[in-house]
Amino acid sequence: MKEEPKFPLVRVTWVDAISQVEWMSLEEVEAFAKSTDWEVTETGWLLMKNSKYIVIASQFQKAGSWGNVTKIPASWVHRIQVLK
Repeated sequence: MKEEPKFPLVRVTWVDAISQVEWMSLEEVEAFAKSTDWEVTETGWLLMKNSKYIVIASQFQKAGSWGNVTKIPASWVHRIQVLK
């Protein structure tokens, strides 16, 4: 059985791409463009970080496996807060 992860537990705030599939007027497009619904907050262990991307995982199995792994482009990341 493996020990607890030795990676920092973090809360990452980042922006994600969003799309709208329905027909919209120009006014609706402008409102959509101004919305802030694209900001995401995710918590997990910070497994990798470089100038191009970060990789976090929100699940760890004591056998040594990682689950719910997310790769986020570094330019999309607004904040990384270390929790533990």
